[in-house]
Amino acid sequence: MSPSRPADSANFAKLGSCKSVPKFTKPDAFISATSGATAAGPEPLPGWGAADAYLYLARDLLDHGDAVGARDALEHALLLAPDYAQARRLMAKIASG
Repeated sequence: MSPSRPADSANFAKLGSCKSVPKFTKPDAFISATSGATAAGPEPLPGWGAADAYLYLARDLLDHGDAVGARDALEHALLLAPDYAQARRLMAKIASG
């Protein structure tokens, strides 16, 4: 593997000279070494997409004959986005049989 741009050549050469790469054999050592990176707390989840993911999961479960699982996934979607029309329509379809 070789770099395609001249500016990358210097960076590529520096990578070869790295000799002190820490090796973590125990999870505690890794956690303590990286604890500064997580001091601010976990990143918040995005405010979009979760309800969509539950809707797609519900569709797939329904396609595979799991109406109970599909309903559960739709309930999660509607908890996240109560006005989600597609989820409401699919829930009505499941409820009607």
